[in-house]
Amino acid sequence: MSGLLTWRDRRRTARGLGLVLGLVLAVGWGSGHAADDKALHQALQEARFALVDDGAGVLDQTTGLVWARCVHGMRWTGRQCTGQADRVTQDAAMQLAVREREGVSQRWRLPHVADLRRLANRLAKVPELVPTLFPQSPRGPCWSATSVIDETAVNPYNYGNIQRGRNADNTVQLRFLHAWAMDPLAAGESSEEPKRTLHLVRLLYPSAP
Repeated sequence: MSGLLTWRDRRRTARGLGLVLGLVLAVGWGSGHAADDKALHQALQEARFALVDDGAGVLDQTTGLVWARCVHGMRWTGRQCTGQADRVTQDAAMQLAVREREGVSQRWRLPHVADLRRLANRLAKVPELVPTLFPQSPRGPCWSATSVIDETAVNPYNYGNIQRGRNADNTVQLRFLHAWAMDPLAAGESSEEPKRTLHLVRLLYPSAP
């Protein structure tokens, strides 16, 4: 019986949060409405998220990671993300992270695929918060820093492998040309992508030194 009550309470809470956040989105975050800001703060606190860096970053308090609120190419204005999102290769995404670290204290980096999966799992539990945490976010996979490594042995006597000219050496090389990507704002799976594919970039940095 207690489990049923808990489930009902959660449903009521989720509906209440949806209404509150709908109002907050309508008036805009940081618009000066103290009651709305307080409600937003409470909703984020219960979900263990926090807005940092003057609203430009989202701190996941369960991992200590701060995510850029806007994908690379877009800019946080204090109210929303504006501009054109960059879609780049995985190598270019890695270079963007290096450039973002120059001259700043934040250790920006490209997320590992495990980071993207954890964020996706967290957001799946509070979908009503996604438009508030990551406003104006274009949908699509984001690059991870995790290359695809498959050490599965290749049978050199397999007819299919012979036909395609596959051997242990060139198969490992081909797999290394792929990396993991996923959309952490959608309830999807990570996928292997050729590193030359153009995808979004959402950087993060650890909040602890």
